[in-house]
Amino acid sequence: MTKADIAEALSKKMGFPNKDCYEFVDTFFELLKKGILEDKKVKLSGFGNFIVKKTKPRKWINPADKREITIESKMKLSFKPSPLLKKYINSAEDRPFNEWRKEIL
Repeated sequence: MTKADIAEALSKKMGFPNKDCYEFVDTFFELLKKGILEDKKVKLSGFGNFIVKKTKPRKWINPADKREITIESKMKLSFKPSPLLKKYINSAEDRPFNEWRKEIL
């Protein structure tokens, strides 16, 4: 699903013009990025948390020449889904291949 798909679905569901929905979706993601950069954490209730974490520097050995290299620390973005989202994803009726049944042979 793309931002355009989200905007179109929003337009159909809410009855707003496509242009307004595209602008809303773009603004939402800009605010999300801004919150992640400035606050290092964005919490969307019922969806999950986006958290910026700093990795530790680590050693790595190049398998070709056996030289040890230090990989510097960096910032990474992680996402932790809310319990509600986890429950939705793991619910039995929404699972792919739910119609397949286990049979003992």
